[in-house]
Amino acid sequence: MSHQSAAVLWGRTGFDLLLLHTWRMRGANSVRSRAGVHVHETRLLPPHHVTLIEEFLVTRPARTVFDVAANSPFPQVEALLDRFWSDRLVTWSDMVETLDDLDRRASDLLEACGIVGLERQVDVGGRQFSGRVDLLHRPSRTVIETQSDRWHVSLVDRSADDRRANKIERLGPVVVPVWESELFSARISGSTGWQK
Repeated sequence: MSHQSAAVLWGRTGFDLLLLHTWRMRGANSVRSRAGVHVHETRLLPPHHVTLIEEFLVTRPARTVFDVAANSPFPQVEALLDRFWSDRLVTWSDMVETLDDLDRRASDLLEACGIVGLERQVDVGGRQFSGRVDLLHRPSRTVIETQSDRWHVSLVDRSADDRRANKIERLGPVVVPVWESELFSARISGSTGWQK
């Protein structure tokens, strides 16, 4: 169980089980969507992202927050995280570690393409902080920013991302956006526009 269904199993209100959400690994044939069941596909579901509640295998609270964030309005996600936090079902380190697991996808794929020496979550800027970037490749002075297909596609978001990229590029690095859809469909090779 995952997404909104996992939130219900963790005792959260505001969600229901009218449509059951579950994960399967991309390419697996074991479970398919059908009436009343929405099967999401993923390439990343490590064992420590799931646990048992009674007899159900369910995503842990931190992973559930990120999953719900993919297809729910921000106020609902904010409320879910707040309740999990208040009930001590998540900690700051839980959220950071889960984000770290999900974010690692970009560096893993780039390293598989032969691009090594990537530094993750690096603060950039000299005397004035310019932001924390997802990945930095110092030898080529390249910043790789992973962009969520949900949170970075609107005109307002793209404008903010462009301003941030321009600010970073004034310091010297080239900023290369890599989209979530590229990462999870393994189409990243050749799409970054830069060489080793």
